[in-house]
Amino acid sequence: MAKATLPNADARKDLFWKMEGRWVTSSKVFSFLRDLMTEYIHDNNTKKSKPKPTIKPITISEDKLQILNRKLEDTKVLQYQKRDLITKIAGGLCAICQETPTMLASYDMHGITLIERYCDKCIEKTDFN
Repeated sequence: MAKATLPNADARKDLFWKMEGRWVTSSKVFSFLRDLMTEYIHDNNTKKSKPKPTIKPITISEDKLQILNRKLEDTKVLQYQKRDLITKIAGGLCAICQETPTMLASYDMHGITLIERYCDKCIEKTDFN
C-alpha cells in the first residue's frame, strides 16, 4: 500500500507531497485517497459494508449568506470567482452538482474520515443506505 508523507518544512507544503518516494502534487495525493476510499466502499468483501454517513447541516451566518447571494446574482462576477466564494464561505462545493452545499456527510472508514458536501436537491437524490 502506498504511503503519503508531508514534505520537509522548507518545501511548499500546499503543492507537493512525497508519495512512494516521489514528489507529487496535492491533487494526485487526494485522487489516491479518494480511489482508496472508493475501493474500500466498493470492495466485494461482504464483511465490509458501505458506512452510513453522519449528516449535519452547514451553518453559515446570515451576513455571509447575504454576501454570497448578492455575489451569486451579480452578472459581473465570473463563474470561477463564484465557485471560489462558495468554497470560502461554505467550505466546498456540492459533490454532485458543484453548487452551494447545505449539508455535510461524513463517513468514518476506520481511521479515515471522508467529508462530502451536498446541496438540498442532491442530498434528496442520494441513497445513503
